[in-house]
Amino acid sequence: MNLFDIFKGRKNKKGNVLKIRSIGHGYYDEEADFCELQINGLEKDGYTLEPESDINAAHDYVIYYENLENEELEQVGVGYLLHGRNAGLIRLEWDFYDSSNIYINLARYKTCETVRMAA
Repeated sequence: MNLFDIFKGRKNKKGNVLKIRSIGHGYYDEEADFCELQINGLEKDGYTLEPESDINAAHDYVIYYENLENEELEQVGVGYLLHGRNAGLIRLEWDFYDSSNIYINLARYKTCETVRMAA
């Protein structure tokens, strides 16, 4: 299982995303095809990040909220795989956060499994 940092960031003058502070973490299990997300202060809520199955979608990932009472998944956001200077980052957009500056850092885990997740 791999651990990923979820952080608030900002772009510098060159366009590189710089970390401001961690706001949570994600776990990716090679045997599953999704990443579990834990946001600081929301530890009792279950969120997952899954690759988008529609190849025509504008985003690369879907963020789901898992309702623990009825075990249903509700889409609450999306993720965009970044390229170029910021390769290895996923920009997240949640329905309930000012999420223009929330990222997951995959850069430390460039293995076959994370490439499969990030494809």
